[in-house]
Amino acid sequence: MDIHQLKIQADIYLQQGEFVKAISLYEQRIGLSPDLLDSYLYLGLCWLLIGDEYRANEIWLSIFDKTDFDVLEPELTKFILVLKTQAHAYLSDLKPEIAQRIYEVIIDWDTSDAEVYYHLGQAVSMQGNLELSITYWETASILQQSWFEPYLQLAITWQKLLNFPSAIECYQQVIQTSPNNWVYYQLGLCYTHISEWKLAIDCFEKSIQFQDDYAPAYSDLGVSLIYKGNFNQGIEYLKTAIQLQSKISLWQNNFHLNTPGVAFLKSLIDDSYQTEDTYWHFSQLVELSNQEIYQDLLHKIIEINPENSNASLALSKVLLKDNQPTAAIEILNKITNHPEVDYLLGQFYLQLKDYQQAIVYLTNYITSNPQLNDPYYLLGIAHFQAGDINQAIATLKKQVELGSKSPLNLAYLGFLLAHQQQFAAANQYFQQAININSSVSEFIDNLINVLPENTRLNYHLEPSHLQIVDPPREFYESTAQWIGNDTPSQATYHRIYPEIDIDLNYPQSLDNFLHFSFRFEKTIKLPASFVVKIPQGQFWLSADQTQSLVMTDPSHFLADISPDYPILSPQHPDKHPSHHGVFAINKLPPIHKIEGKVAVLAGLSNHVYFHWMLDVLPRLELLKLDLKLAEIDYFIVDNRLQFQQETLTTLQIPEEKQLQINSLHHLQATELIIPSFPGCVAWMPKWTCDFLKQNFLKTEHHQFISPQKKIYITRKLAKSRRVINEDELLALLQIYGFQPVILESMSVAEQAALFAQAEIVISPHGSGLTNLVFCQPGTKVIELFSPNYVYHCYWWISNLVGLDYYYLIGETLPGWHLQHLIYPQNFAEDMMININDVSKILQLADIRK
Repeated sequence: MDIHQLKIQADIYLQQGEFVKAISLYEQRIGLSPDLLDSYLYLGLCWLLIGDEYRANEIWLSIFDKTDFDVLEPELTKFILVLKTQAHAYLSDLKPEIAQRIYEVIIDWDTSDAEVYYHLGQAVSMQGNLELSITYWETASILQQSWFEPYLQLAITWQKLLNFPSAIECYQQVIQTSPNNWVYYQLGLCYTHISEWKLAIDCFEKSIQFQDDYAPAYSDLGVSLIYKGNFNQGIEYLKTAIQLQSKISLWQNNFHLNTPGVAFLKSLIDDSYQTEDTYWHFSQLVELSNQEIYQDLLHKIIEINPENSNASLALSKVLLKDNQPTAAIEILNKITNHPEVDYLLGQFYLQLKDYQQAIVYLTNYITSNPQLNDPYYLLGIAHFQAGDINQAIATLKKQVELGSKSPLNLAYLGFLLAHQQQFAAANQYFQQAININSSVSEFIDNLINVLPENTRLNYHLEPSHLQIVDPPREFYESTAQWIGNDTPSQATYHRIYPEIDIDLNYPQSLDNFLHFSFRFEKTIKLPASFVVKIPQGQFWLSADQTQSLVMTDPSHFLADISPDYPILSPQHPDKHPSHHGVFAINKLPPIHKIEGKVAVLAGLSNHVYFHWMLDVLPRLELLKLDLKLAEIDYFIVDNRLQFQQETLTTLQIPEEKQLQINSLHHLQATELIIPSFPGCVAWMPKWTCDFLKQNFLKTEHHQFISPQKKIYITRKLAKSRRVINEDELLALLQIYGFQPVILESMSVAEQAALFAQAEIVISPHGSGLTNLVFCQPGTKVIELFSPNYVYHCYWWISNLVGLDYYYLIGETLPGWHLQHLIYPQNFAEDMMININDVSKILQLADIRK
């Protein structure tokens, strides 16, 4: 090739990321013509992009030393323009780490280019470094103060970080040069989050002036007016928002029946609803989030209709919480023929310490509602406080006979029996309460501590007394750190897999920007996997399976194998063990002591298919690589669900060796064997996928599943994250040859076979996508999300097994506040999928009919 051809081919390699090949050609070109300055410039760039900054600078400095600046300047100017183009291309091609290196080189040569700082901010933001991106955008805004784009990115990022004052300041800067309905709307939202309702109202009104059919602005304007006390006007704006939202009837038809959200939406849609009904349904939505508005609405309803018993009852409950039982009783005495009045009067008189009156009303209520738990508990308290402990015991025992499994009732019954020094019977009920919900331990400990002193001393002298324990208050950051200290001689630590680097490919979508949930560095480091054996070690898992502890002694826990919620990414700054939830707990349940070698195969949220398959089961592979499974006496597992039982059977864990964690909660073993998590919780390496394929993907299962190349996973049987307009979506997908699948009806083996034969998978976010581990490399995946719950885990799996991953974000009810009132928990949010967007993403993924 001649000099010209070498340049063309080298530039192609550079664009394709084939930097070593490009280096070879640029060096050949320099050999043929040493005076061509651009060869040196591009050669240095290639060395920079493969990570050798020293070599790049050496090459660049060599031409600065031997070339007059007048000769070099035009080439350098031209080169910088090429660098910008190159960096922009890498940024658009979702290669922000390469773009970042180029932008940083440009800044080394020119510190006055606002555009470069702006794009550099984008590059580092895409890699999850929001703090550094803020610094670059702030610099860009200083260099070019009239340019709104840096301020807009700052505003969006500050809003994401919940720094609303800073976001407000930046949105205001944007408005000065480039106002529009969306910016005013976002500014209004920021004001609502700091309860500046008047300023928020002004912003939403301006948003509507820019676009008079913008439903979210009407919706949040309506909520803001309600929060300012203007109920009628607020409701009218909410009705307007609902009218502007297309297909709103689909939302109300797909909610769980009789939820406050459904009722409120119906009251907005159906003109036959009375104003007091609409107020009532809205009050039920704000009861927990805004007590002031809740009470104002109740008063407003009673003003409209003094006979509204629901509002009167609700207001009396508020007064009870505010320690105003007399005022509450006054309200209740005006209500006739409502079944709940007796129950509430019983509570109020109990608070007033008028125990006889409390007994009368609670007894009346139980007579007509014998199936409820709480009245028995309160009646037992009333009898005890009135001095009739035998009747208190009889009341609670009657409830137990009726089949009650209320931990509070069982614990209080234990307390009453302990009060009479019937310690064996007391322990029986205490233990039953803890078995149902171990978090009741602190309540039991408080009850024991209020026993008369002599009774308490006698109780603790009983050999079988319940020993509720203090949680550990110190930790080792890693198991390796503990092993490096003065550990017992019998303790062992065996590293199975070293630290692993996971290289990520960014997902594709229709968006102009990468969603915050996918913003991570190009390479994520996962910690080493290991097995540790702890003599007399302890393990605790909270009743809701959101917190766990592995303890080396009563005072210390091992942080790297004691995960808790929230689940954070590896190396996240908030992941430090000083933030562990155990520090908010005062007591742990009693310890079950187990003789022998006990291995823990339980983690967080064992009932969730994703966590069970990818966080829990692969730990068995670590055990197999450390010791013979036959040597283990017991395995701590959660085996209540069918998929858990199936997988444990497939992995040949003998049923007689399985100990159910939900009946133990807190245990100590002669030798506790803990396999680490495969990486971090919800962040696993590729070998976990290989393990699942080896054990659950069997060729013989394929004969039971008719091969379907294009599958859509429906969540119509799920309680959350459903596609509201699924019929419409399926009508389009079936044109492309997709078949809907209900995974709940299939075994794990059948699901594995189904996904192994699929070429394209479309699904709303949910545990069914765990089966992507069984897909063949190159399988296309389109994951559907609700706007407020976008989670990375199945994109991560797609990276591990080489899938072609896309995502599409759906739509919600109009307005941030209405959406969050209807769906207080983001993870439960249903979604409406824009059918035109589906067609576009099918085209982007090259999926044809």
